[in-house]
Amino acid sequence: MSTPRRGAAAVLLRPMERAEAPAAAAVLIDARQAAARAALMPWPLHPAADVEQWFVEVVAAQREVWVGEVSSRLVAVLVLDTEFLDHLYVLPDYAVGGIGTSLVELAKALRPRGFGLWVFAANTAARALYESMGMVAVEHGDGSGNEEGAADVRYAWRPR
Repeated sequence: MSTPRRGAAAVLLRPMERAEAPAAAAVLIDARQAAARAALMPWPLHPAADVEQWFVEVVAAQREVWVGEVSSRLVAVLVLDTEFLDHLYVLPDYAVGGIGTSLVELAKALRPRGFGLWVFAANTAARALYESMGMVAVEHGDGSGNEEGAADVRYAWRPR
């Protein structure tokens, strides 16, 4: 599925190949660290090597993983569970090209009955994206439900 976006290079959204799991993990790690530097998320608690191992051994094996590719480079990752969008990360250099929007649209197409997701309350950029795409905040957490101990918000998307 190829989707050109507003002023950006064409992005190819496709299922991740199992051999790409380390590269997809690197996208998650790099994007998360950039978000932490921007104070949009707490600093990761686990070393990058542990996150990569978890992603390769657990996420890639048990979840539906899609990647965004621009010019043969993985720049985004979307992880879906049955009823949740578990992870959506886009590398900072590609974050304003509409790739996140394309990934949310893909999640809606793949989960037409709806889905939920959790986002850190401080991540105003992600929250604005989700709200602009029709998602509604349905629960506010005080951080006791995540290992970072940071306030979070659960969003839900249900088709009309």
